[in-house]
Amino acid sequence: MRKRHEYIKYYIQEERKIFPCWPNKKNPRMPGVGGHKKATSDAGVIEAWWDKYPNANIGLRTGIENNLVVVDVDVKNDAGGMESLKQLQDECGQFDTRMVHTPSGGLHYWFKHPGESYFVDDHRGFRDGIDIKADSGYVLAPGSSINGNPYEFEDADKEIAELPKELLKLLTEPKAKTSNFDTQVVDFVYGVDDGSRDDSMFKLASRHIGLGTPYEEAENIILTAALNCTPALPEREALKCLKSAYSRYEPNEAPFNNVSKPNKDPVAMLIDYAKSNYELFCDPQNQAYATVVVDKHKETYAVDSAAFQGLLQSWYYRKTKRGLNKTVLDSVLSTISAIARYDGEKKDVHLRVAQIEDIIYIDICNDAWECIQVTPEGWDILYEPPVVFLRSDTMLPLPSPIKDGNIELLLKHINIDKDQLPLVIGWLLMCLQKGNGTYPPLVLNGSAGSGKSTASRMLRKLVDPNKADLLTLSKIDDLRVIATGNHLFAFDNLSSISPAISDALCKIASGDNQTFRELYTTNSAYTVSSKSPILLNGIPELVRRDDLASRSLKLRLNQITSRKTESEAWKLFDIDAPSIFGAMLDGIVCALKHHESVDVEDISRMADFCKWSTAAGLAYGWSSNRFMAAYRKNTESSYMDALDSSTFGSAVYRMFESEKSFEGRPLDLLNHLEVSTFAPESVTRSVNWVSTASGVVNQLDRIKDSLSAAGISYEKYKDRTNKTFVKLTRMPEFGDIEEEEF
Repeated sequence: MRKRHEYIKYYIQEERKIFPCWPNKKNPRMPGVGGHKKATSDAGVIEAWWDKYPNANIGLRTGIENNLVVVDVDVKNDAGGMESLKQLQDECGQFDTRMVHTPSGGLHYWFKHPGESYFVDDHRGFRDGIDIKADSGYVLAPGSSINGNPYEFEDADKEIAELPKELLKLLTEPKAKTSNFDTQVVDFVYGVDDGSRDDSMFKLASRHIGLGTPYEEAENIILTAALNCTPALPEREALKCLKSAYSRYEPNEAPFNNVSKPNKDPVAMLIDYAKSNYELFCDPQNQAYATVVVDKHKETYAVDSAAFQGLLQSWYYRKTKRGLNKTVLDSVLSTISAIARYDGEKKDVHLRVAQIEDIIYIDICNDAWECIQVTPEGWDILYEPPVVFLRSDTMLPLPSPIKDGNIELLLKHINIDKDQLPLVIGWLLMCLQKGNGTYPPLVLNGSAGSGKSTASRMLRKLVDPNKADLLTLSKIDDLRVIATGNHLFAFDNLSSISPAISDALCKIASGDNQTFRELYTTNSAYTVSSKSPILLNGIPELVRRDDLASRSLKLRLNQITSRKTESEAWKLFDIDAPSIFGAMLDGIVCALKHHESVDVEDISRMADFCKWSTAAGLAYGWSSNRFMAAYRKNTESSYMDALDSSTFGSAVYRMFESEKSFEGRPLDLLNHLEVSTFAPESVTRSVNWVSTASGVVNQLDRIKDSLSAAGISYEKYKDRTNKTFVKLTRMPEFGDIEEEEF
């Protein structure tokens, strides 16, 4: 099988007009409706397109411009294409011409166009399972693929045959007209601009209902008219207008100029409008959504959101000069939600970042709804995201990235040591992917005046800018609200983290399911799976539990020595942000390309993060062990901090300043710690001190990783009588533990 660039060269040599389509899709890559009309045989333009979009499928213009008519035979979903093909060849003779095998098992037969004397229109549903692609259309050509399955020639050198005369007659014979109004179709819509196409199609459909035109004939008229709009109205949108008109009017009733039925029920009006103008669907959790076209780009809203309700209220007011009462609106929203859930497709909906295999999409959050596509070959800005992004009112645009950025510029703005830069960059780049692996929570500590809040805001601006950039956290239910409008969970000026919130943050970082109450007035609950990166800052030690410590990156910020005003600091950062962000995208490209092949030894439970960050470092010329050296040092420090924060862990550590091992029952260990004063009396009398055997075991289980980092191994076992014993041993490779003050 040839490679894509070889096919492109082949089409250039044949002087075929081609254009790029989205990878793994059939849609034209160029923005706007009618992108296939930009097809060209100019070698320079074609090469520039595929230099910019190397993974693009190849669209091939059909019709007189390419001297090509394609008979498209479909076999999927019992379409009946093969049976229809046999009947068609019985009528027209065998098709002895160049042929293409499609990914779904179908066939494309290529024929020469009959010439300028004929207009061969596209025929959708020409026969069961057979479409004709000619003067209005295009096909994907060999060199393209869908889900890894290619379009392939049977014989690329096979001569393209003349279109059989019998088939030409079938394609060009005139159709019976139901009224002289049909001759006005082209004149009626020719030159209709983008803002009035839907309205014109609806009027035309309403007219034909009034004439009593059968639905099938009206469909052909509408599709022909849609092609003559400027730009052409997509087939799906034209058919929506037709269906809306037929659902609103009875035959011989519809007027020509009046687009709404007098005294029509407002609920029915709004539902018809939503069905005709919005794409309604739901996500895997059955949340209903609507995608709308606004200023030539698509925006997606939750049906139960205030923004979507505002769209309906605005349209209804413009239509009737009346407001909507709550009862009507609730009824409309309930029906639209049902349509989305039960008639619509199921689609994944993403917030800021999406990933499909080795392609990452990042929502820029600008007014044009553009996104960044990152692949192992490079990154680019897309005008039409191929995934569905949702936005909240508080989300802000990312910096505009520039090529050949400089990652070292970050050190000018975040006052960390240079050897900590790989940790910060690794965290930033992990935030901008949605593949496997746990997000490492980033914890910024430092005394007053070290710039923790400003550093947190600057880091957030490179990942998920938001009007509410740093949040407060008081209870677990807050996390549910935060997840609806934030890809990054960023919390400011924390004084402590409760055990319950610590556990919840671990679940968010790893994507484990959590259960929330649906309403305070009921006992119902629902389970959500929210996987998001986390940023915390505060003066005191925040990470006190081993499970969070084992996942976290902890950085202590240096004291700021050169003071600037906040506006000066942000002005300088905003100048450098596009270069920093561009360099981050370069790192993601490198990570996508190499993270599966990098060799990282002695990796922890954060294996995916370690491999991702190590691979990304290759983009910056870092040595293969630079990230891991910084990560091991940081992890060991975090474990020791967690051990120091545990009164029980501190007592065990102190015991091993003078002892080499302990083996016995949990309560024996507790008694030994208390009697030998490894734990001061003020500690053992506090409510936080353990008092039961199960409490001792739970504490040891929680601090196991921290003890190991300190050179103390821990294991538990049961004897023949099923009694629990614990065994603590100083690891020989660590030697004697130096005495520290507690």
